[in-house]
Amino acid sequence: MRRSILVRGTEATGAGSIKGGTPEELEREISAFIEYYNSRRYHEALGNVTPDDVYYGKRDSIQTRRRRLRGKTLARRQAFNAKLALSVSAQSVA
Repeated sequence: MRRSILVRGTEATGAGSIKGGTPEELEREISAFIEYYNSRRYHEALGNVTPDDVYYGKRDSIQTRRRRLRGKTLARRQAFNAKLALSVSAQSVA
């Protein structure tokens, strides 16, 4: 079985050779992916926070802030929908 990694048009095979790129280019691409994966990509298994958020102890504050915002958003939606329902029922009576 041949293992390979495709990196923006370059291919690195498990045998240690690189086609179409240098080892330094591959290293840069791998580093960029690791930075993205750990710092910017939300992970569902971690509660939709990044691994860095968990590592640096930010998960609880992020989730608390999201719960508060979700509560405010739901309250605004309910108030809007209640006002809309009153408006519609008043129009149907008139």
